[in-house]
Amino acid sequence: MQAYGVVHISTGDLLRRHVKDATPLGLEIKQYLDTGRLVPDPLVIRLTLDRLSEHDCVARGFCLDGFPRTPTQAQSLIDAGLQVTRFLVITADNESLVARVAGRRFDPKTGATYHIVHNPPPAGLVASRCVIRSDDRPEVVRARLAT
Repeated sequence: MQAYGVVHISTGDLLRRHVKDATPLGLEIKQYLDTGRLVPDPLVIRLTLDRLSEHDCVARGFCLDGFPRTPTQAQSLIDAGLQVTRFLVITADNESLVARVAGRRFDPKTGATYHIVHNPPPAGLVASRCVIRSDDRPEVVRARLAT
């Protein structure tokens, strides 16, 4: 998104940040993520709209990643008076999605995200400390896709 000068807003990153910071909202969100359930629309909408109201998004514009995913989320953009200029929808078969998500690895020290096939962590210390997030386990991904 740097090439376009807009802010990249990933709802997944927003959710995980609240969980990592153990905010009251993060503790509630963690229950959903750990069991593979979708976080309810009111929580996702609140987090996203709060982020979109921050100065950088207002000044530079934004690209939403993973939002809206439901008609209620889409309506929240309209209700907030936000004008969407473009949508990009990417489709993929479920097993490709499972492989993509289940291959992610997270470095808890730096916060960097890697992928075992597409962007492996550096060998040695970094690779050894990388973990699989609870919401990236194959069975959790399949449960989310089924929902």
